[in-house]
Amino acid sequence: MSSAANRFALLLVTGLAAGCGAPEGVWPGGDVVLVSIDTLRADALSCYGNPRGTSPGLDRLAAGGLRFEHVLSQAPNTATSHATLFTGLEPWTHRVANISSLEHGTPGLHPDFVTLAEHFADAGYHTAALTDGGPLGASWDLLQGFQTVHAQFEDVAERVDEALELLDEDDDRPLFLFVHTYEVHEPYLPPAPYLERFAGDYEGPLLEALDEVRAEQAQAGARPNGRRMLLGRESFTADDVAFLHSLYEAEVAYADAELARLWPALIERDALIAVTSDHGEEFGEHGEFGHKQLHVETLRVPLILRLPGGAEAGRVVTMPISLIDLHPTLLRAAGLEPAKWTGGIDLLALGRGEVDGGRPSFASTNEHIHPSTASVPWQRSLRTSDLTFIESIEDGGTGRHMVTSYEASDVSEQAPIFERELRTTDRVSLRVSGPAQLLGEHFWELEGIRQQILRDGNGVVTLRASDSKTVEELRALGYVER
Repeated sequence: MSSAANRFALLLVTGLAAGCGAPEGVWPGGDVVLVSIDTLRADALSCYGNPRGTSPGLDRLAAGGLRFEHVLSQAPNTATSHATLFTGLEPWTHRVANISSLEHGTPGLHPDFVTLAEHFADAGYHTAALTDGGPLGASWDLLQGFQTVHAQFEDVAERVDEALELLDEDDDRPLFLFVHTYEVHEPYLPPAPYLERFAGDYEGPLLEALDEVRAEQAQAGARPNGRRMLLGRESFTADDVAFLHSLYEAEVAYADAELARLWPALIERDALIAVTSDHGEEFGEHGEFGHKQLHVETLRVPLILRLPGGAEAGRVVTMPISLIDLHPTLLRAAGLEPAKWTGGIDLLALGRGEVDGGRPSFASTNEHIHPSTASVPWQRSLRTSDLTFIESIEDGGTGRHMVTSYEASDVSEQAPIFERELRTTDRVSLRVSGPAQLLGEHFWELEGIRQQILRDGNGVVTLRASDSKTVEELRALGYVER
């Protein structure tokens, strides 16, 4: 059967399902909108406990929808995490890295993997991606399956305007829309009213750095250096760190206010709306700034689902889940079936008690995969109902090997119960049982899945990100120095 015939058959089945009454938790043929607020940690939102009133718009959306309290991402950076979100595969399977080397290439998304957009396009949807570029531009091949693509570094207000214009276009097809913004990503440049509201009392040295970044931004055609605000971070005082965090919260509040213009138009269409993030942000909780490590401040993200007809309005799910679960949830809510290798569970079925929750949550970095950056540590983590277990392994397992463990009840991960560099003999004893064994078995299983999905048995597609536009976007995000 031809591709066109396949799409016609899927639309016919969708129409019949809608006419006969779809199963509970399934809305075939309706619009599906996925919003990714890049770098948004869950506790930055007031509906997740922030006392500073950062997110009244998202608070209202959550009150009319379904909010998940404990959601962990599978990677601490944009490209790797979005690859998991789009494919439903964990980082070790898809092998996408955020940025390994501009000169020698970065592992991108292999075309054999099936993305959300490809699933929806095959079902007759109009698929559209409005992104802020960088790793979500053309250079990582993450936007496979999107028929309409606009990847341009823009203010969140412009992004919302663009989304509203697209919604006004006449198209008989249902819509799968992906909206992405870097607004809350460093270097944190909120508009003046938000700066004054959240950080107006600060009088320290970072004000000068902020002025320098704004001046750089104001130059025609220039992008600011995203790491400039962090120069000299080794000597930051508590007030300096609090100022940076306040700038971040100001950006969250600004993004929330602008995105609030989008929600009424989507609710009027009775769209299924999913709002989340790819990762959080660090403010020195474990010695780093940005998003590099696998601690909770980097991995815990929000997830709000506004379901058609206002189903499940006001419900809060407290069971810990993983961001990888969103992929099968969106597809099955639309009456579509994920690829057989897709990980995760249907969160709506979880809420109905049809599937079991409480599974371990895994996370991993992929920067070590490229030969030019093989010395970059491979970080991986495991979280269960009892334990958090984080590893950092250099040189493919032959170099420095750090292990840290926490009780799951230590929600901020500040009191390790085990923390040391392991010797060879320690590794042998550690790997025969316990969390290391579970980690090893899990990644061995993922390797088997990868080999079966990919024809070439490798699964690493090396892409170049050397065009000047992409380099400038990466510089603005703090990923490259030049």
